[in-house]
Amino acid sequence: MSVELKLENSANADVRAILNNTILGTPGGIQYKQTNVNEKLDTIENTKFLCLNIRNRTIGTVSLTRRLFEHENLHPISADYIRFLSIKGLMRDENQHKSKKPQVSKRKNSIRTKIADYLNTSEDIKGADIPSSSDYLMYAFVDSHNERSANLVESFGFRSYRKFKTSAYNNFFAKKQEGVKRVEEGDSKKEIKRLLYKEYNGHSLYHPRLINLKKDYWVLEEDGQVIAGVKVRSTIWKIVNLPGIYGTLLQKILPRINFLSKHINPEAFRFLALEGIIVKDGYEEKFSKLLEGICYEYKTSIAMFWFDLESPMLKRIDNIKKMGSLRKILKFKPANLYIKGEDLSKRTDKYLKETPTYISAYDVV
Repeated sequence: MSVELKLENSANADVRAILNNTILGTPGGIQYKQTNVNEKLDTIENTKFLCLNIRNRTIGTVSLTRRLFEHENLHPISADYIRFLSIKGLMRDENQHKSKKPQVSKRKNSIRTKIADYLNTSEDIKGADIPSSSDYLMYAFVDSHNERSANLVESFGFRSYRKFKTSAYNNFFAKKQEGVKRVEEGDSKKEIKRLLYKEYNGHSLYHPRLINLKKDYWVLEEDGQVIAGVKVRSTIWKIVNLPGIYGTLLQKILPRINFLSKHINPEAFRFLALEGIIVKDGYEEKFSKLLEGICYEYKTSIAMFWFDLESPMLKRIDNIKKMGSLRKILKFKPANLYIKGEDLSKRTDKYLKETPTYISAYDVV
């Protein structure tokens, strides 16, 4: 049976069907479906789709979103971020522990090899717009306990560079908070840009364009000063599985309680995905006031955000007391940043390995 790889500039109908039915997360762990796939596919920019076709029908896809990063004293980095990865068959045979040899058919091995070779050699992926002075890499985020996905990207030549984790906030009784406001078009954004640059300039794979200040960026102000700020992305997941006793509680019991049913609905799990977080030094405990305020404004009770394990902001937020019980109950486990970049300069490679990575909520959700 002939297998063809084709690079397309947009998501075809088969790709949309595959991604809308893809279950994300870790087998045996937290698993979910995204409910806004079509919206993302309609608005995503600078993205190509590597389609795996059999008899002119797409059975899998790898999406590549082009970005350019500039870091001090380094070559510019041209990067393709793998946002979507779903290939029928290959995504189902990776449940065994790495110490065991997975039983993979010759056909599946052939498909893997074909994709790996394409990623290694295809000039169509890089294109002609990458400056000669730039380093080039591909990167992806993978749950460290999701061995099927980790094995798959490793078979494509990716290596684990950094770890990051999910943290959460919840408040079932959120009230309107004085000083919490959305940044409007006419507002001065110079101070916010300065604070963002100060906080994340020392992170790899960070670019200010990842945080759009024109839409849904919220701040907490006191005496005319920005105390804290955050970019908000309202998100809905369909929860497929939550493990353990707390998973049973959250997925099957709490949704039956009238008061909690509007806050916890596995079929439409609403939360705020946050990034671009800034908190003025010494005002860390005020951050929960900002989170309560935005939960009130968006009529939801849960917010989640993602940080490299060595990000200074994560260490500051982890010490805040009034963050709710959800982050303790769910016990989020670290995930990995995987990078494929065999021709990286030694300085860039060292920087990516040793520097905290900026994790964009837009990429994770």
